[in-house]
Amino acid sequence: MKLTKKWHGFTQGVSTRLAWLAPWCELLRIPNLFTVYGDVLAGAALGWLTLGNWETLSIGRVFAATMASVLLYAYGLIENDWVDAPEDSRMRPERPIPSGRISSLAAALAGLACAAAGMVLAACCGRRVFLVALVLLLAISAYNFWLKGNRMAGAVGMGLCRGLSMTLGCMLFGFTVPMLFPVLGVAVFIALVTLLADREDVAQQPTEHVFYPSLAFLAAWVITVPCLFSRIGGWGCGGSLLLVLLAIALSLHAAFRVYGHRVGPRQMHPFIGHLILCLIPWQSSWCLLAVPHHTVAILLFALLSYLLANGLARHFSQS
Repeated sequence: MKLTKKWHGFTQGVSTRLAWLAPWCELLRIPNLFTVYGDVLAGAALGWLTLGNWETLSIGRVFAATMASVLLYAYGLIENDWVDAPEDSRMRPERPIPSGRISSLAAALAGLACAAAGMVLAACCGRRVFLVALVLLLAISAYNFWLKGNRMAGAVGMGLCRGLSMTLGCMLFGFTVPMLFPVLGVAVFIALVTLLADREDVAQQPTEHVFYPSLAFLAAWVITVPCLFSRIGGWGCGGSLLLVLLAIALSLHAAFRVYGHRVGPRQMHPFIGHLILCLIPWQSSWCLLAVPHHTVAILLFALLSYLLANGLARHFSQS
């Protein structure tokens, strides 16, 4: 009994000391961050398949490019809420900035710090990666300040940002035509998810459009793999296909839960979040295609990322 009380007191004390982190986790939509580093890893896997070998690439450069992608993504999320603060004060007053849990100045400084750190890390990876990171930074700001005011332009802009995130990994080696299809696949997927999220704060009855994002995964894989067939093994191809099918299955499962039903924000927000998490098996499929001899490590890493993101999604909104 005493041990239980001591443990309860300890956990309560930790929760109190870390309470200041909660609004930042909410601002950064912390579950989504677990889907970002996979962009660079998948892009690097594609680069190895088409242009080089892992011996020519240091772990430090891969890590730097990965962190640059995460930091630029964080910058975009912070800037998004900073720009939307006046509207959120009316529509979503519980968000960290309009609720006063994070000041507008603190958010602005944190966003600038993330952008600066991301660009420095990108510069450490070489000129190609730095230039893509610069374009990504500009695309993020263009989306937050101008593009999202238009439904279609906003969706295209958001998709472009995610495609550029994957391109960061590709540029650790260079860029070839076969890389274009997976990059377009993730860009189209995110663009379609963005269109679905456009009305997530109002009651609606979703139509067959909720099934469309999964088609982007399948189309990109089917087009790309034949172009790389001479460089991949049978097991890597089969395992990669299973992961793509898993991503599609997870997407369809989430879609069936809202399709044809009258749903509101409480149902649509988790639906959009589940779609975003489908990126994890999709990204892992390209890593497995490139290095099938590390299948166990890739699967465990993907599973851990998914479980952590899914668990955090119960406490922090993803959209």
